[in-house]
Amino acid sequence: MSHSWVEKVDQALIGSCTNSQLEDLEIAAQVLRGKTVVSGVRLVVTPASTGQPCSCAIRRT
Repeated sequence: MSHSWVEKVDQALIGSCTNSQLEDLEIAAQVLRGKTVVSGVRLVVTPASTGQPCSCAIRRT
């Protein structure tokens, strides 16, 4: 897919909102499972609060 307004992606953010559930981030993890973050791209995952546990693994190629 090509969009004329996208030149290069160097950062991606997955975040949850107030009243979100841990399951929301688990769904995002399922979508990303088996995929890699390419060199030069930063993926940031942020839960809605520090009380929400978050376990993330990133494999770079």
